[in-house]
Amino acid sequence: MATLTELIRQEDPKRPYTDEQLAQMLQLRREQVVELRRINGIPNSWMRLRPALVVEMQKLLEQEPGLSDRSLTLRLNAMGYNVSRYLVKELHSNLPEKEAEPQPEPAVEITTQEETEGTNVFAGMIGYDGGLKAQIHQAKAAVSYPPNGLHTLIIGPSGSGKTFLAENMYHYAVQQGLLAPDAPFVSFNCADYADNPQLLNSQLFGYVRGAFSGANATKDGLVQKADGGILFLDEIHRLSGEGQEMLFYLLDKGSYRRLGDSGPARKVNVRLIAATTSSPESALLLTFRRRIPIVISMPGIADRPMAERFAVLQSIFAGSTKRSTASWWWNGRPCASYCNMIVPATSARCRATSKSAAPTRFWRASPSSKTPFTSVPNWCIS
Repeated sequence: MATLTELIRQEDPKRPYTDEQLAQMLQLRREQVVELRRINGIPNSWMRLRPALVVEMQKLLEQEPGLSDRSLTLRLNAMGYNVSRYLVKELHSNLPEKEAEPQPEPAVEITTQEETEGTNVFAGMIGYDGGLKAQIHQAKAAVSYPPNGLHTLIIGPSGSGKTFLAENMYHYAVQQGLLAPDAPFVSFNCADYADNPQLLNSQLFGYVRGAFSGANATKDGLVQKADGGILFLDEIHRLSGEGQEMLFYLLDKGSYRRLGDSGPARKVNVRLIAATTSSPESALLLTFRRRIPIVISMPGIADRPMAERFAVLQSIFAGSTKRSTASWWWNGRPCASYCNMIVPATSARCRATSKSAAPTRFWRASPSSKTPFTSVPNWCIS
């Protein structure tokens, strides 16, 4: 049987295989195909189609600049594509302006916003251009997918940066004009109300007066507050089956009902980013998982490159060194031992360990280690 990479290599660029088609050919579940794509760094069918489609559109528009979206769609489909006018309209409106002819020896190097670290909202994440590069690529694709982005599930151990990634996805959407500058980002930890499923559901969806004992007035939930923006649900595996079904209805129909409300459903435009430390297959309903097409797996600190583990340690102590006027230097052996810990570690655990241990165990105010605090030791570079 052909492998996933072989099928992708052999596919028609004009009609790339969808995850469902790949699942049928490989005799796998769609979720398994999505995970295989993630591991191999293979984008989804839309992202694989887009480069060739954009090139063809630009060629057609160069030949006939006044082509309408309808005419473009007909021409592209006649060339072997299978695209809708809506998709063509989205791409057409976002086509870059025709660049000027390159000048010999240009005086100024032009870089895009993506290439400039100062404007990259993900640059604050340790490993954004290394160990987390694939995850950030997925995050950008999820946010940018037309017309309203894709719902996303982030999985990984505690302290791996799931919340930080979700926040940066929101800032990226605002920066790119995909969300309004005042669009809400509503964050909620489902574990806070896990022992009371009804109260958890009421927090999310709101309730009408008399819906349950103590509901003395109608109240909007977090879903309504997130309308027009992003709802981030951490520890979503703590949401009950009933709550997941209510959330599925929201993702499927774009509407919901408050607890106890028998009136018409309320329409909202909400992008969902969920996070969990548990296996989605065991903790989330299959029907719910099917409505979340993007799954981002965040590695724990123990799975990150050595230089990134060191950068985490460096960030933990950065505050302490800034408050001191002394010049600080790394205490090499304890730092190397700490960064080489085999046991699974999280940033929260690292911070706890750093507070319980004497700071001079890791760094000192004398240059005996020959490595300044702001530099990376040689043992980190391998």
